[in-house]
Amino acid sequence: MAAAGGDAMLADAGPNARAVLDTAIQRGGPGAVAARDAIASRTTNAAAAVDDALNKALGAPQGVTATRTAIREGSSAARSSAYDGAYKVAIDYAAPQGQALEQIIKSRIPHSAISAANELMRTEGKASRQILAKIAEDGSVAFEALPDVRQIDYITRGLNEIADQADGAGKLGGTTARGRAYGNLSREIRDTLRDLVPEYGAALETAADPIRRSKAVELGAKLLSPSMTRDQVDEAVRGMTVAEKSALAGGIRSQIDDMMARVTRTVQDGDIDAREAVKAIKDLSSRANREKLTAAIGEAKAEALFSEIDRATKSFDLRASVAENTKTYARQGTGRRIKEAAEPGAVGT
Repeated sequence: MAAAGGDAMLADAGPNARAVLDTAIQRGGPGAVAARDAIASRTTNAAAAVDDALNKALGAPQGVTATRTAIREGSSAARSSAYDGAYKVAIDYAAPQGQALEQIIKSRIPHSAISAANELMRTEGKASRQILAKIAEDGSVAFEALPDVRQIDYITRGLNEIADQADGAGKLGGTTARGRAYGNLSREIRDTLRDLVPEYGAALETAADPIRRSKAVELGAKLLSPSMTRDQVDEAVRGMTVAEKSALAGGIRSQIDDMMARVTRTVQDGDIDAREAVKAIKDLSSRANREKLTAAIGEAKAEALFSEIDRATKSFDLRASVAENTKTYARQGTGRRIKEAAEPGAVGT
C-alpha cells in the first residue's frame, strides 16, 4: 500500500483484498458502482501522473521532425552569415599552411569528391566558379586554379557524404576503410583551412552546434529501439553538451508520445488515456530501456521518472485485477468464503 503512494486503497494490501473487491464488483449493486468509479478515478489520475512525469524528465513532446526543422531554421540566418563572411576571405597559398593545404588538394583529394562538390554547388545555385580539375594517369589532380574557401568547403562536404554512405557498412558494423579515410581527410582539410582562415573556423563552430543537436534528436527517436544496445547509447552520449542532451531527451519524449498515440481502444476497454499510460509503462519497464534512459538524461531525473511510473503501475495493476473476464469459479469460491465469514449462521450467532 505504501508503494502506491497517496492513491493507495485497502485493495492494494494483497491478492486476497483484491479478490474481495473483485467479487463485490461482479455481484453488482451500489457497492460495485462506487468501487468502479473509485478505480476509474484513480487510473485517470495515474495516467495524468505518468504524462506529467515524462514531461518533467524529458520535456513536452514536440515531434522529431518538427524539432529538427526548428533547430535548422532557427540557426539558418547565423550560419548563412558566418559562411558568407568566410567565403569572402582569400586563401594565402604562399604561407606554409597554405602550401600544405595545396599539397593535400593536389595529391590526395579523389575526383569523386570534386565531382560531388561541383554537383552540390550547382544544385544549391551557389555563385562560385566550378572547380576545374584534370586527373592524371597516376591519379593526381591538376587544377587550372586553386580552389577558394567556398570550393574547399564543398569538397569537404563531398568527402563527408562518401564517408556517411560507408558508415555502418563495415564487417564489424563500423565504417569501411574507405569511409574512414575520407572522413579523416575531410577533418584534416578543414583543420588546415581553419588555421588559414579564422572566419571559416567561426563558421564551422556556428554550424556545428545545430547539427549536433539535430543528430541528438534523431538519436533520441531510436534510443528505446531494441536494435540499439546499451553500450551503443553509452558511447553515443559520451561527451555530449547540455544542449545536445536536452535535444536527445526531446527526441526520446517525442518517440514515446508517438508510440502512445498509436494505442487503440478495445471493446472491453475504451479508456484511451489509461491504455496509453500502460503502453508507456511497459516500454519503460525493461532493464535495458531503463539503463539507456539513465545514460541519456542522468540518474537523478531517471530515478524520479521511474519512481513515479512504479507508483502509477500499482493503480493499473488493481484496475487489471478487477477487469471483467472468466474467473467465475474463483469468484464463486471467494463469494462463499465471504458469506461464511459475514454470516456465521444460527450456531455461530
